[in-house]
Amino acid sequence: MKVKGEMMMEMAAKLRELRVNKNLDSKDVLVLLEKEGFEVSEEELLKYEENAESLDADLFLALCRIYGCKDIMETFKDTIENRK
Repeated sequence: MKVKGEMMMEMAAKLRELRVNKNLDSKDVLVLLEKEGFEVSEEELLKYEENAESLDADLFLALCRIYGCKDIMETFKDTIENRK
Protein backbone atom coordinates (compact mmCIF):
# COMPACT_ATOMS: atom_id res chain seq x y z
CA MET A 1 0.00 0.00 0.00
CA LYS A 2 1.33 3.41 -0.93
CA VAL A 3 1.33 6.19 1.60
CA LYS A 4 -0.12 9.55 0.61
CA GLY A 5 3.25 11.32 0.29
CA GLU A 6 4.64 8.63 -2.00
CA MET A 7 1.55 8.75 -4.21
CA MET A 8 1.70 12.56 -4.45
CA MET A 9 5.38 12.43 -5.43
CA GLU A 10 4.57 9.90 -8.17
CA MET A 11 1.75 12.12 -9.44
CA ALA A 12 4.13 15.08 -9.46
CA ALA A 13 6.71 13.10 -11.44
CA LYS A 14 4.00 12.09 -13.93
CA LEU A 15 2.98 15.74 -14.39
CA ARG A 16 6.60 16.65 -15.15
CA GLU A 17 6.86 13.72 -17.58
CA LEU A 18 3.70 14.86 -19.39
CA ARG A 19 5.05 18.42 -19.68
CA VAL A 20 8.39 17.26 -21.02
CA ASN A 21 6.68 14.91 -23.49
CA LYS A 22 4.70 17.88 -24.84
CA ASN A 23 8.00 19.78 -25.30
CA LEU A 24 6.83 22.55 -23.00
CA ASP A 25 9.08 24.41 -20.64
CA SER A 26 7.76 25.88 -17.41
CA LYS A 27 7.36 29.36 -18.93
CA ASP A 28 5.18 27.94 -21.73
CA VAL A 29 2.97 26.27 -19.14
CA LEU A 30 2.66 29.48 -17.12
CA VAL A 31 1.36 31.32 -20.21
CA LEU A 32 -1.15 28.55 -20.91
CA LEU A 33 -2.25 28.46 -17.26
CA GLU A 34 -2.80 32.21 -17.34
CA LYS A 35 -5.10 31.76 -20.35
CA GLU A 36 -7.05 29.26 -18.21
CA GLY A 37 -7.37 31.83 -15.42
CA PHE A 38 -4.58 30.61 -13.11
CA GLU A 39 -1.81 32.82 -11.81
CA VAL A 40 1.03 30.54 -10.75
CA SER A 41 4.69 31.42 -10.35
CA GLU A 42 7.39 29.37 -12.00
CA GLU A 43 8.63 28.41 -8.53
CA GLU A 44 5.18 27.10 -7.57
CA LEU A 45 4.86 25.11 -10.80
CA LEU A 46 8.23 23.47 -10.27
CA LYS A 47 7.30 22.65 -6.67
CA TYR A 48 4.17 20.89 -7.94
CA GLU A 49 6.43 18.77 -10.15
CA GLU A 50 8.40 17.74 -7.06
CA ASN A 51 5.46 17.07 -4.78
CA ALA A 52 1.84 17.43 -5.91
CA GLU A 53 0.49 17.39 -2.35
CA SER A 54 -0.37 21.09 -2.35
CA LEU A 55 -1.82 21.04 -5.88
CA ASP A 56 -5.54 21.82 -5.92
CA ALA A 57 -7.95 19.87 -8.10
CA ASP A 58 -8.76 22.72 -10.51
CA LEU A 59 -5.10 23.40 -11.21
CA PHE A 60 -4.40 19.67 -11.58
CA LEU A 61 -7.18 19.37 -14.17
CA ALA A 62 -5.93 22.46 -16.02
CA LEU A 63 -2.43 20.96 -16.22
CA CYS A 64 -3.90 17.70 -17.49
CA ARG A 65 -5.75 19.60 -20.25
CA ILE A 66 -2.60 21.55 -21.18
CA TYR A 67 -0.56 18.35 -21.31
CA GLY A 68 -3.15 16.59 -23.47
CA CYS A 69 -4.13 14.04 -20.86
CA LYS A 70 -7.39 12.58 -22.18
CA ASP A 71 -7.90 9.84 -19.58
CA ILE A 72 -6.72 10.85 -16.13
CA MET A 73 -7.42 7.46 -14.57
CA GLU A 74 -5.38 5.68 -17.24
CA THR A 75 -2.55 8.21 -17.17
CA PHE A 76 -2.19 8.14 -13.40
CA LYS A 77 -3.17 4.50 -12.79
CA ASP A 78 0.30 3.52 -11.60
CA THR A 79 0.11 6.13 -8.87
CA ILE A 80 -3.26 4.97 -7.55
CA GLU A 81 -3.61 1.24 -8.24
CA ASN A 82 -1.79 0.12 -5.09
CA ARG A 83 -3.51 2.73 -2.90
CA LYS A 84 -6.18 0.29 -1.63
